[in-house]
Amino acid sequence: MLGLLNLTEQPRAFNIDLAGLGYSGACAVYDFWDERFVGLREGALQQTVAPHSITVLRIAPFEARPQLLSTDMHVLQGAVEVTNVRWKDNALYVSCTRPAGESGTVSLLVPTCYVPTDYAAIHTALVPGTNLYILSARLTFETDTRMFKVQFAYDAERDAFKRDRSGDERY
Repeated sequence: MLGLLNLTEQPRAFNIDLAGLGYSGACAVYDFWDERFVGLREGALQQTVAPHSITVLRIAPFEARPQLLSTDMHVLQGAVEVTNVRWKDNALYVSCTRPAGESGTVSLLVPTCYVPTDYAAIHTALVPGTNLYILSARLTFETDTRMFKVQFAYDAERDAFKRDRSGDERY
């Protein structure tokens, strides 16, 4: 998570050294307030912040498989309300906690070689110029805990990232 604050009268450009923040390789970057995928960045990130504004970015290592991108339930985009994320058997499981009666959106970043097996209650949007799309689902909390699962079919012919996927259950 990275907050960029601009208290000046002019737009301010920030140059962020991702390696200096401990990231190696490509990172997925999401802007909380603008609710937009900034893109995949490696090494450095340039971000301009409007006068008297703040930008809150979620930066996460790019996994080349479906992964949590963000939520709209808290400014920390998952750090508070997401209790568990697990990738197993071509399915992504996201567990969240919120007070009963509340709702919120979970957004995933997905390479196009992974296709949901069921499109019920999800929205997808291609990221122009990439081999990625964003999958979003609106969750309503009937109790204070909710688990969200998306099962994917993997199409090796569409895999632009070609990484080893054996046994990856991290998160």
